[in-house]
Amino acid sequence: MKQMYQATAAGLLLLLCSAAGALQPGDVVTEIDAPGCCPMGAAFDGAGLWVADRRANTIFRLNPKTGEVLAELPTPGIRPTGMTFDGRHLWIVDRDNLEVFRLNPKTGIVDKVFKVPVKAPRGMAWDGECLYLASAKEDTIFCLDPDDGTVMRKIPAPDNATTGLAFDGKYLWAADRNHDELYMLDPSEGRVIGILNSPGPHPFGLAWDGKLLWNVDYQNRKLYAINVSRGDPMIRMGEKKLRVEYTIHFKNEGPDPVLTADFHLAVPESRYHQRILAGPRFSLEPKNITENQWGQKVAHFSIRDIPPGKHLELGMSVDATLYQTRFWILPEKVRPLGTIKKEIRKKYLANNSKYRINNPVVREALRKAIGSETNPYWIARKIYQYVLRKLDYRLSGGWDPVPLLLERGTGSCSEYTFVLIALCRAAGVPARYVGGIVTRGDDAFVDNVFHRWAEIYLPGYGWIPVDPDRGDEKTPRGQALGFGNLDATMLVTTVSGGESQHLGWKYNGNVDWTFKGRTRVYVEHIGELSPIMDQEDNGSTIVGPPSSEVPVLKKKKKKGLQKQP
Repeated sequence: MKQMYQATAAGLLLLLCSAAGALQPGDVVTEIDAPGCCPMGAAFDGAGLWVADRRANTIFRLNPKTGEVLAELPTPGIRPTGMTFDGRHLWIVDRDNLEVFRLNPKTGIVDKVFKVPVKAPRGMAWDGECLYLASAKEDTIFCLDPDDGTVMRKIPAPDNATTGLAFDGKYLWAADRNHDELYMLDPSEGRVIGILNSPGPHPFGLAWDGKLLWNVDYQNRKLYAINVSRGDPMIRMGEKKLRVEYTIHFKNEGPDPVLTADFHLAVPESRYHQRILAGPRFSLEPKNITENQWGQKVAHFSIRDIPPGKHLELGMSVDATLYQTRFWILPEKVRPLGTIKKEIRKKYLANNSKYRINNPVVREALRKAIGSETNPYWIARKIYQYVLRKLDYRLSGGWDPVPLLLERGTGSCSEYTFVLIALCRAAGVPARYVGGIVTRGDDAFVDNVFHRWAEIYLPGYGWIPVDPDRGDEKTPRGQALGFGNLDATMLVTTVSGGESQHLGWKYNGNVDWTFKGRTRVYVEHIGELSPIMDQEDNGSTIVGPPSSEVPVLKKKKKKGLQKQP
């Protein structure tokens, strides 16, 4: 009775919290106590929630609203690590025996047993045709024939510590112990579509009740019902306050003078993932601040008659809050390409000298990447996956046109970005690039490499960050981190669709000079970042995608001159 009271009180508290604000993806709707000390597998039978406990060797049927124990059955094996319900029977996998049992929950009778060809099996799900089973040692999810356990197909696991599986009728869900995350997967190929933080520190079994995803936490001994479909598509999970300084070092090494030097610095603004708190503060008063054809503000400085041996440092600094940002995108809710506004299509589907979207090499790459796909999300995602397969990272100097990059198969972060933009534009998905100054590891950091990535426009969601360089990883989870995710480490200075009259193809800043006779000029771009303690937010307004499309939610590798990869 005490356990039932505690579960009900916890559920009411969470429901009251949900009522106070909009329900968001990843929010816990209710929680109940596990009936034993070591809960692992979970399943939902249409009305009751089943939980398998390792130490008790018992399967408990619970009231999902109160946590009241409605029934108990002994486990067929001694270490149940996964469970699912097929409409009539419970299926339980036992890790020690390497067996799967089919059990009638009404009678407790086991009427089928087979060995599984899977090492260290964990987690189970049923999709109406096959039993999904994860392996803790093979980084693989197996689809088994329910008649005899034959492996019908395999997909890669999101990472190397899958503990639970569930199927919601469209997507496969997986829990991961190492990262304490829950993943929404494409069941055909295992691509991670969405990532949510788990409610507890040791996520294990998963179950789908028709509306909510249930997650068993082994350490907290709790069962959480999690919202995964409603709410704002943009989630903020953390922030950093940093001072960012950007400096262009310019030295005339002679022997003749530099006649003119025009410096252009991209002016950073508040966006959905960053808030400018103070600045920019310039080391020299700009001649003027203008705006290029992409709407990017640029500070212009003009200096004349620079003698040999003269070293100039021209820069700016800003104080900013950077947010870790994650987009929760449901592919079926992305609108058709024809609904995109005309002005966006005209601006961000345009061709140019680097993208060359009508080139036969680009068109053939697009055909291989997307086939007959029409959903804008899957068009962009398949292009993204194609770029990951096609290119290997190599910082070689220049920024080559996309057809050459596709033929060569290597590129820098900028070149990864150009290939993705070109293929997206060729497919009708608007795309642009952003670039900025990045801290890698430490908040106090010197950046002389910088970083550029893409943003694509998905109708119904707005501009979404896509970074194929960051996503060039082996695991589906690692690849998913480059699609719709930003860390709180990147100050965007530049937003552009391509070449501009002030910055050219560069970002952060650019400098042009003239001279007569003979002279050599040394130019270096340096970004310096340092943490800000107790900086007061001055209330700057965040600008970005329209709030109707992306509401804001606050929640819990080399050096070169004049080259920015």
